[in-house]
Amino acid sequence: MEVDFTNTRYNCGYARALQPVWNRLKTTQMTTEAITQHNNPLHGKTLEAILTALLDHYGWNGLAERIPVNCFRNDPSIRSSLKFLRKTPWARDKVETLYLSLPAAPGR
Repeated sequence: MEVDFTNTRYNCGYARALQPVWNRLKTTQMTTEAITQHNNPLHGKTLEAILTALLDHYGWNGLAERIPVNCFRNDPSIRSSLKFLRKTPWARDKVETLYLSLPAAPGR
């Protein structure tokens, strides 16, 4: 969120004095988000990329054995699986956990 302190509404000594404080606060929030995402092993990975990597490694049958949900068992497709996983947090957590348990591959 950007605050314009040159606007006539905020163009007073008090608002100009708060501008450095506002800038520090904004920088602190961005730094905190960067640190949090830096420790997240799934940062930058899309659900489609995760699902594709699991399919390459296990296939539909292997995936259905490890995570017993109908979108992997009955007429599976990436599109229907993505739709289900985006709406079902517990299933998405299982998929992400299984992805993190894969042996490390180059570029991962």
